[in-house]
Amino acid sequence: MSRRIRLVQFLMLGVALASAQTISGDLVVKVVDPSGAIVANGKLTLTEIETKVKAESVTDTLGNALFFQLKPGQYELEVEAPASARRKSATFAFRSDSARGSM
Repeated sequence: MSRRIRLVQFLMLGVALASAQTISGDLVVKVVDPSGAIVANGKLTLTEIETKVKAESVTDTLGNALFFQLKPGQYELEVEAPASARRKSATFAFRSDSARGSM
């Protein structure tokens, strides 16, 4: 059975750490298929475009995945659902303030 990825919702939580003079934030991603069903065990790869640094995560039983302490910049998020050869990716800017988006 082939499952396509229809939607990835993400919430960027910006956190400024004044004592360390560093700005970073966390990224929360929710993955669902075209019918709106949760995609558990989906593989996510987040790449910072400028440095090519990659981080990987896997969705939990609720379809959520987390990425921590991201620096502001341009990122590409690639999502691969289990039992499917299909992938979906999007490029977005990560800022230190809160933002929401979908792909």
